[in-house]
Amino acid sequence: MKKRLFLPDTKNGKSRLIILNEKALAIIKDLKEERKSRGKDSEYLFPSRDGSKRPNILDLRKTFNAVCEAADIEGLRVHDLRHSFATLAIQGGASLYDVSKLLGHSDISMTQRYSHVSKNNLQQATEKMTGLIYPAVGE
Repeated sequence: MKKRLFLPDTKNGKSRLIILNEKALAIIKDLKEERKSRGKDSEYLFPSRDGSKRPNILDLRKTFNAVCEAADIEGLRVHDLRHSFATLAIQGGASLYDVSKLLGHSDISMTQRYSHVSKNNLQQATEKMTGLIYPAVGE
């Protein structure tokens, strides 16, 4: 399975590739296998229901809201997940540049708004510098 997801039309009108990790690939594979076992195989990740005018779902908000309601989650929007992704990626050690590219931003200043850097992250960054500037005695 390819480790990329092609989006032919994004918000800015440009197509782009999304890089997927192993967990995302496993979920997509499970979705496809589950659909296939029910005789509902499709080339689309989010196909429309039978009888729909379009072959795929264009707006996930309705489905996302139904899932949130079933999970008793209030006030969460699909777009909030981008903020969470950026923040967690930065906290996990990804560079602002890498996160910018993963989110498809053409300008890194947009990514800066998404990535909520905590005081703890800043403390860790300065602690890492200590070993670079002042190596341990005997090195």
